[in-house]
Formats: sequence, structure tokens, C-alpha cells
Amino acid sequence: MSSRENDNIQLVRRALNTLNAGDTTNVSEFISPAYFNLEMDPVRSKMRGPQEFIDTVMNIQNAFSRSTL
Repeated sequence: MSSRENDNIQLVRRALNTLNAGDTTNVSEFISPAYFNLEMDPVRSKMRGPQEFIDTVMNIQNAFSRSTL
């Protein structure tokens, strides 16, 4: 496995751990300012970067507090 592949795997693991735990403390360390989530909602579709990911995490935690991805 290449170093780049390993880096990508670690990035996905960090994102999933954040989604599962709801701890958004270090999101800006691994979510790019260019990150966006394709949403149908007109307000959410304009959000970008770590703040958008934090909003997504909070929405998932509120809706499915006992679930694990």
C-alpha cells in the first residue's frame, strides 16, 4: 500500500471516528476549507469547510445518537 493510500485511509478513519463519537474538537486538522456536502437544502448547500462538517456531525448525532457508522 502506498503512503498516499495509507494517508487516505487514516483520513477516512478520523472522519468516521468523529461522526461516531461526536467530538468535533480537531475537525479543522483534517477537513479542508474547500470541503462541502452536496445538500438539497439551499442554506446547507452553501456551507463549506470544517464548520459544515461539524454541522453534519451534530445533525447526525441529534438524529441517531445511538448509531455507529
